[in-house]
Amino acid sequence: NQRIQVLLLAIGDGYVEQKNYTRAIEQYAGVILIPFSTFLEKSRFGLAYVLADRGVCYLKRAESYDQEKGGNARGDYKAAIGDITEALKCLRGARSLADCYLNRGACYFYQGDYSEAIQDYREVLKVLSDSSPEDDVWREFVPVKVKDVLSETYYKIGLAHMESGRFFDALPYFQKVTHRFSLDADSEIGSIVMCQWLCGSFDG
Repeated sequence: NQRIQVLLLAIGDGYVEQKNYTRAIEQYAGVILIPFSTFLEKSRFGLAYVLADRGVCYLKRAESYDQEKGGNARGDYKAAIGDITEALKCLRGARSLADCYLNRGACYFYQGDYSEAIQDYREVLKVLSDSSPEDDVWREFVPVKVKDVLSETYYKIGLAHMESGRFFDALPYFQKVTHRFSLDADSEIGSIVMCQWLCGSFDG
C-alpha cells in the first residue's frame, strides 16, 4: 500500500506540473482512499498534505473554469475549501499553513465571501509574523520568499476590502504593498491606483 500511495502521489505531482488538475485530483483521490501507515502519516505524504495539494488543484481548476466561462467552478471552490479545512486541522508550521490559508481565502474571495477571505488572509500574516522576509515557504507547490507571500497577502486583503466597497479600509493594505514590495502586474497596480483615486474622490 505504501508503494502504491507514493506512486500515485508522484503521478499526481507530474500532472500538476503539466497543469492537468483533473488528472492530478484523480491520483490524489486514489492516495487518500488507501489507509495511511504511521510512517506516511508523519511524512510529507501524510493525509493533510495530500488534502492540501488536492485543494490547490480544485482551486486552480476552478480558476480555469472561471476564465473559460465553463465548468463547475463553484463546486470546485467548495471542494477546495473542504479539503483545505481538513488539512488545516493537522498541519503545523508556517511553511504549509500560510499556503493553505491563502488558498482557502482565494476560494472564499472568488465566491464573494469577502469577510471569510479577509479572515484567512489575516491568518497568513499571523503565521508568518515570526518568519524572516528571506525565509522560504510553500506557495502552490513551489518554494517562494516570505516577503513575496506577504506582498500577495497585503494586496489580497486590500482587494477584498475594495470589492466590499470599503475603500478606506483597503488603502492601508495597498500602501503596505507599494511601500515594502515591488509589483509587476498591471492589474495589481491598477487596483491600487483605482482605490487611491476613489478615496481621494470621497475626500473631496
